[in-house]
Amino acid sequence: MLRANMRHAGALRLDHVMGIERLLWVPDGAIANDGAYVTFDAAAMMAVLAIESHRHRCMIVGEDLGTVPSGFRERMQQAGLYSMRLVLFERDGPTFRPALQYPPQSVAAFGSHDLPPFHGWWKRHRDQADGRALRASAGIGGEEVGSASMAVHAFLGHSGSKVALAQLDDLAGEEAPINVPGTTTERQNWRRRQALTVEDLFSDTQARQIMEAISQSRVVS
Repeated sequence: MLRANMRHAGALRLDHVMGIERLLWVPDGAIANDGAYVTFDAAAMMAVLAIESHRHRCMIVGEDLGTVPSGFRERMQQAGLYSMRLVLFERDGPTFRPALQYPPQSVAAFGSHDLPPFHGWWKRHRDQADGRALRASAGIGGEEVGSASMAVHAFLGHSGSKVALAQLDDLAGEEAPINVPGTTTERQNWRRRQALTVEDLFSDTQARQIMEAISQSRVVS
């Protein structure tokens, strides 16, 4: 599977990468408290990832968010896997951590597929404590969501991470997340039609401004 995907990609992101070390198994019909962690040979799995990454010149990004086993991120780093640093999760109490503090061997982004896109988050939080905290950290001057998004993506560009990215949902100005964890039939997870086609994204003014904000701040960094 790795080889098949690496033939067509310069980078692969592994969702819930901690699953190569352990998974919480819950008996059918039971609750999470009745489950137990089942462990795997993570060292062997990371070795396979490293070998295939080298063979195909394809970087590996592991989604190391949520409950992370002790020492797991250090083992990721030793194997050459990149970690994720999301603005929404990088906090020092009520404040957002300066992006320059993100580790080099990481990929920086505002959120993920399981979180609200920036437009939706900003409209809900801009007048609340979290919104004020992000203003202070990212240097957001105005209220308008477009300029705020540019400021946040410039903030990402200035990060210590070797890779900074903008999500398609943020480029397209989406407000609702593509996936809501813990839901099934009550939401159309992974089935929402994008507001802009891939072709239109490259000519859309807002999308180009966001990409330029990241690019220009990367040069300055």
